[in-house]
Amino acid sequence: MIAINLLPEALRKKDERVNLLAGLPIKRGAILCVIVFFGLQILGTIGAFYLSAHFTWMKAEASRLKEANKSIASWKLATVLIKKKKEKAAETIQRPFLWSALINALSDSVTKGVWLKNFSVTQNGKTAALKLEGSVVGKGEETAYAGKFIKELKDNMLFGELFSAIELKTINQKRIKDIDVYDFVILCTFKKGQR
Repeated sequence: MIAINLLPEALRKKDERVNLLAGLPIKRGAILCVIVFFGLQILGTIGAFYLSAHFTWMKAEASRLKEANKSIASWKLATVLIKKKKEKAAETIQRPFLWSALINALSDSVTKGVWLKNFSVTQNGKTAALKLEGSVVGKGEETAYAGKFIKELKDNMLFGELFSAIELKTINQKRIKDIDVYDFVILCTFKKGQR
């Protein structure tokens, strides 16, 4: 069925539906599509440059953080070393005797002809000992001088309090030019709880 509307344009009933594309010519639509396409291309390029710049910044930031991490690691190591030294100092302070008093008593006990070269604390299982190393020089009286030195150590009041045994471990003779020299090692075993 064909409907013919003979009413003038102004009086005709208008269609409520709006067709947006009806007023647009094809040329305008194509130009609009091209503009949208290039706009998206420009936005994509800007986004790619932004991501590239951000990635470069992140790499630089990561290398800066690595350097900072090295610095932090060195500070941490220094802190650990200081903490160990502090613990050693606290351990030394809490000892039942002072090393200065022990060294003074050792100095007072040294007799004629005796030269101390080294002293150290050695650990043998659960027992600790003060190891004294030195030399004795004398004209034929070297062993007597070593014996006097050991007697002086045993007679010293502080050594008597700290050590359960004071004994000569080794004595070796050597000759330097025309002089006989005897190298000795004396072990002073600490009493329990005295180290």
